[in-house]
Amino acid sequence: MATIAGPILAVQAQKWLERSREDDQRKKNIFYALMGTRATRLAEDHVRALNSIDLAFGTSRVKERAVIDAWGSYALQLNTPHDQTSEAQRVAWNSDAHRLFIELLFVMSKAVGFDFTKEHLQRGIYYPTGHAEIEADRHRVLKNAAAVLSGDQPLKMEISSFPVSSEMVSSQLALQGKLISAIGDAGLRVEMVAQSDTARRSRS
Repeated sequence: MATIAGPILAVQAQKWLERSREDDQRKKNIFYALMGTRATRLAEDHVRALNSIDLAFGTSRVKERAVIDAWGSYALQLNTPHDQTSEAQRVAWNSDAHRLFIELLFVMSKAVGFDFTKEHLQRGIYYPTGHAEIEADRHRVLKNAAAVLSGDQPLKMEISSFPVSSEMVSSQLALQGKLISAIGDAGLRVEMVAQSDTARRSRS
């Protein structure tokens, strides 16, 4: 029986090791995605990685349980509505969201075998100013376009100049000059000429 069971157990053990490695790699891929996009949290890859946490870390291990708990707190903050018109509320919401996100990265780094500190996760971010300006402009354009297309905001139009033909301008100036010459300083003179009886009869 040992001869028969030995190869079977070896195959099962190999499959278990492969599944374990795949699970570990799946967790690391999520961590890599979140680390790589932690400066652009509206990116699709970032959102997809967040939504995959429950599937990859849903075990009873202590470190992975800590990841699920941290993700739950961060998700609750992300889904909490806040007043976008109030600067104080917007700053407070962003501060809490950033703190919870760093906590999520910290416990996740421990679960996948890294030894990052919270200070490193918070400060070790590079995001060029040009990218931030482009992202802000893109967001502004999409927001304004949606407001115009939905009818909430009118489309402003301003005319700075009209197309003018140089020939038409010259002819208008020439006509004005002739009118001024004909009128003169004394005004336009009109002369009444009476028709003769012959011309009157020929017309009738």
